[in-house]
Amino acid sequence: MPAFLYVSAAVIALLVAASFGAIALKDRQAKRRLAALTEEYASEEILESSIATFAGRASYGSKQTLGAGPLLLTSRRLLFEMSPGRTLAISTNALRSAETTALAGGKQQALKVTFHDEKAGNTDAAVWVVQRPQEWAAKLARAGADAMREQPPPSGIILPWERDG
Repeated sequence: MPAFLYVSAAVIALLVAASFGAIALKDRQAKRRLAALTEEYASEEILESSIATFAGRASYGSKQTLGAGPLLLTSRRLLFEMSPGRTLAISTNALRSAETTALAGGKQQALKVTFHDEKAGNTDAAVWVVQRPQEWAAKLARAGADAMREQPPPSGIILPWERDG
């Protein structure tokens, strides 16, 4: 019987170690992708760069919740790379208009955004459903309100995100 307990404990320890290893690997990959995204958009003034998690649901093919990935806020747009070659790009003017919509009562729940899918060589629109729009609008206002006020009016819309660390 004690041998069974030792084997069980060893298996559990291996599973825990493997999960921590997978998390560390994913974090390193996300950091490399953030560096590549930063380099790609170096011509724009970079206001913020981080590894972030979107707290939204997308209908892009099938429903999915996006996880952690590189987030880059520049003077012209917010970029979130979901996977290499698949980037969600949103104009900073749209961030401002979404903030206004949310703070004016937060009635809008379905938001249209654009995916730039370099792998497939196309651009597709998708509908996102967001929860607690006032909460993410406040985060957005803290993140880059000054840059948003200075932008001409391109089209787009912002999604919520949760910062990691």
